[in-house]
Amino acid sequence: MSTTDNTQVLTGAAVKERYPSQIKYIVGNEACERYSYYGMRSILTIFLVQYLLLQKGEATSTYHLFAGACYLFPVMGAFISDRFWGKYNTILGLSIVYCIGHVYLALFEHSNIGFYTGLGLIAIGSGGIKPCVSAHVGDQFKKGQEKMLRKVFELFYWMINFGSFFSTLVTPWTLEAYGPGVAFGIPGVLMAAATFVFWMGRKEFVHVPAAEKAPTGFNTLFWLGTATVLAIPFVHGTYTVLGFDFSVILPAALIGSALLLGAIKSKNEESFVRIAFNAVLNFGKRDKKKGILSGALQKYDQEKVDGAQAVLGIAVIFSMITFFWALFDQHGSTWILQAKEMNLNFMGMEFLPSQIAAMNPIMVMALIPIFSAVIYPFMGKFFETTPLRRMGIGMVVAGASFVMVALIQAQLDAGNQINVAWQFFPYLTITAAEVLISITGLEFAYTQAPKSMKSTIMSLWLLTVFFGNMITSYVAATGEAMKTFATENLGLSLSGEMVFFVFFAIVMFVSAGVFALLAKNYKMRNYLEN
Repeated sequence: MSTTDNTQVLTGAAVKERYPSQIKYIVGNEACERYSYYGMRSILTIFLVQYLLLQKGEATSTYHLFAGACYLFPVMGAFISDRFWGKYNTILGLSIVYCIGHVYLALFEHSNIGFYTGLGLIAIGSGGIKPCVSAHVGDQFKKGQEKMLRKVFELFYWMINFGSFFSTLVTPWTLEAYGPGVAFGIPGVLMAAATFVFWMGRKEFVHVPAAEKAPTGFNTLFWLGTATVLAIPFVHGTYTVLGFDFSVILPAALIGSALLLGAIKSKNEESFVRIAFNAVLNFGKRDKKKGILSGALQKYDQEKVDGAQAVLGIAVIFSMITFFWALFDQHGSTWILQAKEMNLNFMGMEFLPSQIAAMNPIMVMALIPIFSAVIYPFMGKFFETTPLRRMGIGMVVAGASFVMVALIQAQLDAGNQINVAWQFFPYLTITAAEVLISITGLEFAYTQAPKSMKSTIMSLWLLTVFFGNMITSYVAATGEAMKTFATENLGLSLSGEMVFFVFFAIVMFVSAGVFALLAKNYKMRNYLEN
């Protein structure tokens, strides 16, 4: 081999070991965006109670409506990115919407409708870019750089948890010291910085184009819907017709119409929706031995129909995971409100209620290697630790965390102001459940779905978070009715908070039982090799 050949080989190896230069723009963007999001969310419940003077149930309901929306809009973001705008344009465009939302939070601290509009815009922005960022990272790497790609994703995960931990500690203090305008304004400045950093990399990014061109009218309807949300605080009341509040219905209808238009005019004939629709049309021609969607075999081959049926089976399993999210996200709402009633002085340091939630991200980073190196191998000595078994155990563990917060609430209801350190145990328990369910669930979804259906499965996973938060929001809004029922029909003299925690503990244990039955009858697949 000549000297020139050696140089070429070494140069090629060096290229494989060097991170693409544009990665710094994406990582910088992610660091600022995650600090912005978690910082804002960490003080949301306390702000709603102390500044907008909402009742606890109403504040909890609002918090979970927002959290749920942040996991509904990723479905929209993925749809727009894959089919119409491409990842870069989707991230940049919706990041601007995100920034405007923060402006609303900072300016409308005394206006309910203005503040809620800001939350809506942040949900569109944050949710919309969520499914695009990690995929955009993957686009920047070439064949042979798989190990480096894994390291970047590990860095991403670390940045998310570090941003969550740090901002959850700092932002509540900012709210206490400088008020909501500054507390919500700083995350907004960071989001603007994130957008600018991302824009700086525009000439270096690998731009993967969208699969299809946006149909006529799609962009008009989508941006008109977003602009309508933006205009609500200034013209609120003009959309109320025959008792219906069109300030919510109109923008949702416009954005929904844009997505429906895109779905109808899409060239993708092999999507899950198309196959399922064809199966319904040919339901009478189905073969019961080949599955409920076998009617679609009139048009599609067996492999594609099997893929669609895999999606349907996973959706049934995921239906029970919905209830886990109904419990988990309460560490940012009801658990913070409980901490507010406790002694917040620990080891000579005075904490704020919102800062206690910082235990979750730091515990996640600590528990993942512990589960991988110690707990899973130990469990493996007694039974096979399949993904479904891990998730089932996680659901029981999640229920146990709510038994713990219910016991803490019993002490508070009895007039005992116990130390907030007692919340360490339910936080540790719910975080263990998160590791068992959330991380395992993604692994399960990836291996069970064929390549053509993986994006559909990820959308279903995000929708479990959305529906879980919707359940919590609804229950919180009807909390007083639950308390009345417990008092008048069951003869129990319990506080509204106590009824709330006990209710969700019972729901979680029942869901775990149903999940076990579904898992027992589930037929495992393995599409990893595809």
